Amino acid sequence: MRACEDAGRPASRQRRHVWILFLFLLFSVPSYTLIPFFSFWGLDLQNLYLFQNSPLTQDQPYLVSGAVVNDAGSRPMNYPPLLYWSFVWLRALSFEAAIRVWALVSVVMMLAVLPAWLHSQRVWDDRRALMLWVLLLAQFPMIFALERGNNDVLVVVLWSAAYFVFRLQLPFWSGAAAGTAAVLKLYPGVACLVVGLGLCVARPKVGAKFIAGMALAIAAAVLVWFEQTTIYVTRVLPEFAQVAPPQELFSHALRSCFRVTRGSPPSCERC
Repeated sequence: MRACEDAGRPASRQRRHVWILFLFLLFSVPSYTLIPFFSFWGLDLQNLYLFQNSPLTQDQPYLVSGAVVNDAGSRPMNYPPLLYWSFVWLRALSFEAAIRVWALVSVVMMLAVLPAWLHSQRVWDDRRALMLWVLLLAQFPMIFALERGNNDVLVVVLWSAAYFVFRLQLPFWSGAAAGTAAVLKLYPGVACLVVGLGLCVARPKVGAKFIAGMALAIAAAVLVWFEQTTIYVTRVLPEFAQVAPPQELFSHALRSCFRVTRGSPPSCERC
């Protein structure tokens, strides 16, 4: 009798934890009200859409300012070449159609990565997992991404693919997926280095294969768009790095947490 009680406790504790998480996510859904909604839907997608559809920028997106293409924030094309050319399909649609298509695709992709993160062969039959995943999609980050027409969902998909393939004991292709994420948006490169170096220390052969796949993916993207990558690295990135974003919750860079002026050390104000 006691053995049966002890065996039932972990399952009971697990159900309790799931319900606590469920209630927390349910309570967090109204956080979407904190989103600084813009005057129109799809602000981030608009930047890509205008550069894709302007005759001045279709093939050379880094040589013209955002003001020339009437971007809402006069933003230049700050995205890497791989991400820019991943949205060439925008040339076939109106902006209104594009934001609807991208919102639908974003939700579908986020649903599609669920099996990668759950070690279950019957993930779509697990009602608790689906319930929690849907609640995650209703949280601030995803709603904000949909409102902006954001493209970071591609990074989530690639990193999920890297994890899923790694679980299949294919470190080279896992590294290739992670490396593709890095050249897509740059910031995943930090995670790539951490994971790659960690694997090299813990499992040298696996780490070497992971880094080889990552390096091959990065090299392939550079070679395909060599001229644009050169312009991006030597001109676009240095100019972007000089822009200190406003000190607000929604800023992209760590510099938004610091009051940075030339010749004086940074001081943390709103980290």
